[in-house]
Amino acid sequence: MVQYELSFLIPNLQEKEREKILKEIEEKIKSLQGKLEESFIEKKIFAYPVKKHQEGYLGVFAFSLKKDKIKEFQNFLKSNQKILREIIERKEPSPLLKRVSKEKKIVFPKKPVKKQKVKIEELDKKLEEILK
Repeated sequence: MVQYELSFLIPNLQEKEREKILKEIEEKIKSLQGKLEESFIEKKIFAYPVKKHQEGYLGVFAFSLKKDKIKEFQNFLKSNQKILREIIERKEPSPLLKRVSKEKKIVFPKKPVKKQKVKIEELDKKLEEILK
């Protein structure tokens, strides 16, 4: 199973219609032997019109699904006329990040590093030395 995140926009609908769309998506994930892990929906004013809609809802679903089933899920989303936009992202750490973390453990300082103030005279001296 691979971790995915679905982000989608739906128009400003009645609560019953909105719940119906969310339930359809959830059921489709389950019917494809997927596992819904987290979901979120929030009303938004769009930055620009999306299919002539100025506002609507942004929904996010985090789920697990087999690789070979994702295409079928994408086709289901595209066939739904109520979904204005959708994007599915794979949520796995990149191979580069895995390699770097194995080679070198990154340690973040617990306290912020204090910056020292430098006097203008000292800066001028350094600049003169560099320019010579």
